[in-house]
Amino acid sequence: MMHRIRIPVAALLASLTNPAFSQSIYFDDFNYNKIESSFKYFSEKSPDSIAKFCKSLPHASQEDMDQCGHRDFELADHELTNEFGKFISKSEKNDLNLKKDSEPISLPYFMKSEETWLAYRDNYCYGETYGLGQASMRYQVFWSCMTRMTKNRLAELKNPKDW
Repeated sequence: MMHRIRIPVAALLASLTNPAFSQSIYFDDFNYNKIESSFKYFSEKSPDSIAKFCKSLPHASQEDMDQCGHRDFELADHELTNEFGKFISKSEKNDLNLKKDSEPISLPYFMKSEETWLAYRDNYCYGETYGLGQASMRYQVFWSCMTRMTKNRLAELKNPKDW
């Protein structure tokens, strides 16, 4: 009888020390560009029902909360992409006038700065998130940071100071 108890206990102890069991979804680095869109997660819901659902999070699962945060970022990122397109159009028109006056054009510098800003935003939010360690709120913190920084950048593009 004692022998039968030892085998399951030994198997349990071996499984707990196995690296595959010691890692969780919060253990490794993640690349948000490889994460499936939240729109797929919410595919059976209308935009209005998703918005209402995401506002009533106290009754949601961890995955629901993560996906709502992801959705907020996707919406902000979509708006930023649209505003970026408008800003590029304005810059191109402005650059035509600058070129006529034999002045340096601005768009190449703006494009380089935007690329740098995207890397800054991503790295800042990864740093803020990984500072938590293995926390179940990791994705919520990440999406919140990405949304906040994207909305701040959106405000800068919508209200350029010198145009």
